[in-house]
Amino acid sequence: MKRRQEADRKRMELELQLKFVKEEEDLLSEELGVNAISGASTVTPSRPDGESMRGSQRDERGPAPRPESVNRNVPTELPEGPGGMARVSAHYDYTTEKCGFSNWENMIRLQKALKGPALEVVRSRLVLPEVVPQVIATLRSRYGRPEHLITALIGKVRRMPAPCREKPDTVVAFGEAVRSMVDHMQAAGLRAHLTNPLLLQEIVEKLPTSEQYSWARHIRGVTEPDLIVFGGFMTEWMDDVETRQEET
Repeated sequence: MKRRQEADRKRMELELQLKFVKEEEDLLSEELGVNAISGASTVTPSRPDGESMRGSQRDERGPAPRPESVNRNVPTELPEGPGGMARVSAHYDYTTEKCGFSNWENMIRLQKALKGPALEVVRSRLVLPEVVPQVIATLRSRYGRPEHLITALIGKVRRMPAPCREKPDTVVAFGEAVRSMVDHMQAAGLRAHLTNPLLLQEIVEKLPTSEQYSWARHIRGVTEPDLIVFGGFMTEWMDDVETRQEET
């Protein structure tokens, strides 16, 4: 048993090292964003479906998993990325409840999912399964509220270089940032942000003059243009740019 525990510990340390190397590569290449949930996790749930992990007094690694304990219809990997704590939190709760993950298994899942500032906050504690509940509580307190993510996405759009038709990549990058911001505002139900006329005007003013005229034509007849309408405008511009690139 001790040999197996030592082997598991070494494997976990190696996975951590590989993860940190990958993270450094991501930071160097400035690859930000939120990845979609991938397929089934390599971490196998060790408790029957529906049985809560709360109040469990067993060893954190638990007994050998049984095939019937796996809810195969539930994706078990957590969403990745520096801006996705709200989604991480929701998926963490749902899959822990459905699959009965132990603290050990949740520790492995968090090690794989966390990146950037969120990882730095809990890196030193994310090696002990006993403190996983405190780790997730800390992450929720600091990053779990949607306002934090929306503020970060607004700031990203503000910092983006102005899109230029002669530089298609800038149009796509700006459009994707706007679309991500709008999608998250809609998902969080933050209508006040979507209808903020000052924020809309600020973003429109980043467009070249010719595209500002195009925007004016786009909203002709629209009673109350908002960021959702602007997101649609940017999508059309991106599609036009991508079509032109394919033709050339």
